[in-house]
Amino acid sequence: MKTLSILLIGIFFPFLILAQAAEWKLKKEQDDLRVYTRKTENSGIQEIKVNFTVDASLTSITALLNDVAAMPQWIYACAETRVLKRLSPTEMIYYGRVEFPLTMNDRDYVLQSKLRQDPKTKVVHLTSNNIGGYVAPIEKRVRVPKLLNKWRIQPLSAERVQIEYQLATDPGGSIPSWLINLAIDKGPLQSIKGLKEMVQQPKYRDAKLAYIKDLPKTNGAATGGKL
Repeated sequence: MKTLSILLIGIFFPFLILAQAAEWKLKKEQDDLRVYTRKTENSGIQEIKVNFTVDASLTSITALLNDVAAMPQWIYACAETRVLKRLSPTEMIYYGRVEFPLTMNDRDYVLQSKLRQDPKTKVVHLTSNNIGGYVAPIEKRVRVPKLLNKWRIQPLSAERVQIEYQLATDPGGSIPSWLINLAIDKGPLQSIKGLKEMVQQPKYRDAKLAYIKDLPKTNGAATGGKL
């Protein structure tokens, strides 16, 4: 009986984890944009997920997301970014600083970013996770202890994509979790607005990347048609 119980736990435990991870709650809905939040284990800070569409190609979006130097121009409260080490065209380590208001210390982070495209579906996945080392602690800046963001970019046509953005973070310091949760969607929503504007610049609209394959253009895509 004990052996059977252990076996059943081994079979069903992964599904229990998946069930817990799927408990997203809709927080906001506007046009094609939907914002979800969920509680996380061992932290009072919620995770956030945002679904939205952008009139741009896979290549254009990827070129923008991969342009570290330009991040302060569209990411909310992003004050500074720089590449520390580029491991390949699709993998790098970079430093960033987030500007905090009033008397709070700015937050900074070091992220390792990895990008891949599914050769069959053409879906692009970009994952960035904080990593130790590379930059020593800086006075009057709080090093973010947890930062994980994921981008899933699905082509709907040659010139339109569906994006799912997911963020799990802890800014560190003594900020109450309830206060963070209160405005958890403010930064991502402002950043999405900036992304939609920024990606229309010729630098990204006309970009060519050897490691990204777009869907072929059709007459509808060529004339600005939507699905």
